[in-house]
Amino acid sequence: MPVKQFADPEFAAIAKQWGSAVALLEAYRRHGIDCLQHVGGAFAIAVVDAERGNGLLAVDRMGIRTLSYANPRGLLVFGTSAEAVSAHPAVGRTLSRQAIFDYLYCHMVPAPGTIYQGVNKLRPGECVVFRQGALEKRYYWRLRYEDSGNCSVEALKPRFRTLLREAADRAIGADSDVGAFLSGGTDSSTVAGLLTEVRGKPAKTYSIGFAAEAFDEMAYARIAARHFATDAHEYYVTPRDVVEAIISMAQQARPNVSGHRDDLRAQLKTRSTDSMIKGSSCLLAKDPINRLSGDAPLKFAQACVWPRSRILLYSREWHRRK
Repeated sequence: MPVKQFADPEFAAIAKQWGSAVALLEAYRRHGIDCLQHVGGAFAIAVVDAERGNGLLAVDRMGIRTLSYANPRGLLVFGTSAEAVSAHPAVGRTLSRQAIFDYLYCHMVPAPGTIYQGVNKLRPGECVVFRQGALEKRYYWRLRYEDSGNCSVEALKPRFRTLLREAADRAIGADSDVGAFLSGGTDSSTVAGLLTEVRGKPAKTYSIGFAAEAFDEMAYARIAARHFATDAHEYYVTPRDVVEAIISMAQQARPNVSGHRDDLRAQLKTRSTDSMIKGSSCLLAKDPINRLSGDAPLKFAQACVWPRSRILLYSREWHRRK
């Protein structure tokens, strides 16, 4: 969680000195659940107050980060995916009949449901409060639509462009190794152009093509890449890639859809550290006194559960700030 994600200058200063985990815990200590009003950008947060027997799970306002959870027998089990949560023996992997119907009918499982019975996922702007074994869901933010009609399109254009640049700048943060997926459409082309403009050098872009002409959009991606002079990378998906992806998914692995195997993230997004959960890792603190370094997250197994012990199930890979 970059320092820029804290709107309050005091919390931003704490994050800069001690790490974002400490800043978040201080905000939670002062404001409780309302601490979420002081955090912006993309995030997935888990705060555990073991002294009071409370917990808080939340994701950002757009749902860019994800959290799934379950509440079996008064426990709180959570992770970045339903697969991770279902791996816990108290949850299990019983398929939801409703989710199967939804998937066949809608080609997806609408939130808050998941494919597993008893496992839910947080929706954008939503949080879960855990108190003494009971869960309470609520929205800490809702999008307000206000159309006053007082401004002309011409007057709104520069404001819109400014907001886009600010959003790109916040998303990039201090990350020097960030790129963008480029399909040639309006959204991805705008992101690629903003990334080049904000960083002051050609953005690394990644495009996927298909041998079937009716589905191939590479020509549009190339137009955008030339226009913004990006450092463009292309990959054409082959039938063999599809077969390998199916095998990987069957083995519950994460297939490399784009075909690129370098460490560059081909999306415009911020790092998932400090008081956030990423993959099978999460960073939480037992209480505000236990100040953990934001650079050394606790390493968890596939899912986290509380309260099964004093603090969550975790391995011994954690460090205090010296």
